[in-house]
Amino acid sequence: MKTATFSLIMILMLLMKTPIAYSQNVDFLDSGIHSDNDIITESSLEKIEQLNVTKGGLKPRDSISFRNQETGLIEEYSTETSKMRFIVGFHMNSNPERFTEIRSLDFMLGYHFYENFWLSTFIQTTNAKYDSISEVNSARGVSNDIREENENLITFGAGFGYVSTYLRDFLNFDKMYESFTGHIGGAKLNEGFLDENFFGPGYRADWGIYFRTSKFFHAGFKLSWNHYSVKRAEAFLDEPQNRRHLSLTWLSLGFEGALYF
Repeated sequence: MKTATFSLIMILMLLMKTPIAYSQNVDFLDSGIHSDNDIITESSLEKIEQLNVTKGGLKPRDSISFRNQETGLIEEYSTETSKMRFIVGFHMNSNPERFTEIRSLDFMLGYHFYENFWLSTFIQTTNAKYDSISEVNSARGVSNDIREENENLITFGAGFGYVSTYLRDFLNFDKMYESFTGHIGGAKLNEGFLDENFFGPGYRADWGIYFRTSKFFHAGFKLSWNHYSVKRAEAFLDEPQNRRHLSLTWLSLGFEGALYF
């Protein structure tokens, strides 16, 4: 009995010291690991943990595949090497029954500063029907006719964004990404019905899906929630704030294209 137990212990100790074998024929591209029925030692496990198992082998988690137009070969490109991006978008009302009542042109500049995080700034110019972005403030003494007025406003801000691959991993589509972005900024409204100018702080939150079709370009869409609290200057001394205040809130659907540098 003692002899059998000792033999079992010696076998387990030998197994623990044996390198991990990886029998699948895999090309790890530029990861620094190469295997053709070779043995991968424990020192290589950290690199393996950074890879996703996909059909046909292992590939870097934050990479896309594309065909090199000069060589005709399929190449891998790590999206983490992109440092800046410039996005141009066009937004409309998310309500399909009032789709054209909000029209926005959006410009956004992003800087990739850490892993999946981006610094972001934006400026947006919007033409919208008053009723699509605000309610009638009865304290201002205006009629309901203001609801049909087309208003012009400019919004701007800065914030942070995060890029994820949750849907891409679920759908197994390596060019799909989701973005979550939050901005704090301000809005300037030129209210045309009474010819008054409003200004104030607010925020914007975006959720989008885009497709990274190449090293330098992506195309996609996003939902953008906007909320700003603006007011105009006093028309007379100690004018009540409720006469000067407007709350601007809307949800838009945008389509965008981006260039990466």
